[in-house]
Amino acid sequence: MSETRIDAITLEVMKNAFHTIAEEMGVTLIRTSLSTNIKDRMDCSTAIYTRDGNLVAQAEHVPLHLGLMPSVVEEVLKIYRADELQDGDAILINDPYISGSHLPDIFMISPVFYKGKLAALAANIAHHVDVGGQTPGSMSVKATEIFQEGLRLPAIRVRKAGVLDNEVIRLLASNVRTGKEVIGDIYAQLAANNVAETRLKEMFEKYSFEHTEACMKEIIEYSDRRLRVAIKEVPNGVYEFEDYLEGDGITEDYIKVRAKVIIHDDEITVDFTG
Repeated sequence: MSETRIDAITLEVMKNAFHTIAEEMGVTLIRTSLSTNIKDRMDCSTAIYTRDGNLVAQAEHVPLHLGLMPSVVEEVLKIYRADELQDGDAILINDPYISGSHLPDIFMISPVFYKGKLAALAANIAHHVDVGGQTPGSMSVKATEIFQEGLRLPAIRVRKAGVLDNEVIRLLASNVRTGKEVIGDIYAQLAANNVAETRLKEMFEKYSFEHTEACMKEIIEYSDRRLRVAIKEVPNGVYEFEDYLEGDGITEDYIKVRAKVIIHDDEITVDFTG
């Protein structure tokens, strides 16, 4: 439990404050982007995390993205430890073996520092119009290896200590079909995380970092309690279902999709064996 006791009214105010920041990040990303993927289709998502990489608030964008980001943030923090991050850094990653998504979904993660110390993380994901590969759009159904799908970014800093790395920008622009749009959308992602940094620092100044961090932790714990209460409403037992995917784009063979859900009091386990 959080060391500082947070009353229900304060919790609700702070929860909405964090959610509003995430929403403003999304508005910034959408309005400053260049591609139709983001500006018109709004294929993007934004979120705020604790300095340890725990999700605090996310805007109501693409549900699939919102399920992917926490694991990506966790892996990035393994690659870049907290003591290796600098104020002004921005990290790009689109590795499907980490995110579970496809290469056009590029994540940007930025550390937020306050008074010289890592205080939080801002993150967003955007579906870029092209990242290279054998087909325009970088989503070939005929690819037999990941290298045919496009450029893979293994968590690289596009901005280091506040300075944009133009070598990384040139590398990106030279490996995609729509360099102008892709680089423009990268800038939009930077702008979205900049908004989060500004707003979070305003909260730290207004409420103190210690109080704001305590509220972050309480929001996470409150979410955990609510979810456990919801799970307990489902009778204990094992629930199973299977269905079939009609081909994978290369063959017409049916692919089984099977899941077993085990409910035990306030815990749930999903087993995909088989």
